[in-house]
Amino acid sequence: MVYSPATDISVYANWGRTFQVLTGSGAPAYVAPGQATFDASINTGKELGVKFKPAPRTEMRLAVWRQDATGEVANMPATGTTVGLGETRRQGVDLQVSGQVNDRLDVWASHSLQKAEVLKAFTAAGTSLAGKEVFSTPRHISTAGVEYRASSSLRFGLQGRGQGSYFIDSPNEQGKFGGFVLFDASLRYRLSERASIDVQVKNLANRRYEYAWYDNFFWPGAQAQPMFSSGPGRSAFLSLNYSL
Repeated sequence: MVYSPATDISVYANWGRTFQVLTGSGAPAYVAPGQATFDASINTGKELGVKFKPAPRTEMRLAVWRQDATGEVANMPATGTTVGLGETRRQGVDLQVSGQVNDRLDVWASHSLQKAEVLKAFTAAGTSLAGKEVFSTPRHISTAGVEYRASSSLRFGLQGRGQGSYFIDSPNEQGKFGGFVLFDASLRYRLSERASIDVQVKNLANRRYEYAWYDNFFWPGAQAQPMFSSGPGRSAFLSLNYSL
């Protein structure tokens, strides 16, 4: 539902209900032999937001949202397993803004605050996980960018992206990891009406960052330990685009 009290303002609200079901009974499907089966999770989402233009050639969106799941399930690509998270609640605030500084320069930014919390679940030992944060879920995610059109054929871009650190285990006992701030650059040169060349440089500053998880599946007991996978360093990509 959308209501527009003025030309430059829109207030909206939405509600939705979906379900999550695992399928398959063996690799490479989600549920491997010997794993516990899971009931369908009913996910109910709500969002309330406003879109408006605080200045000419500028747009902004602010929204608050919540999603409740009766039995969320996480697929763990690093270990090839499926984990039941239990009853969960995810909620947050999103802010997005974009603007045209002049005929050549565009800017944009977004920032999301979120919290993913377990409402009802238990460990294998019977300890309640209620109130714990869902693992691998950062509390904030941000992006920002600028694009400059030097001419009708040439444009440059600079983008930044970052996220906060996150817990790597369900009991929230192994610490937080995985936060980063990275910058990417791009260039596009139009050769003709149909052809263009794109150059992208990822992780421009060559910063070190990582994906972290807690491996208590392949190394049970005392050998369970945090695991780390390095993110890619500075890398460049060149592509030729042609439309028929």
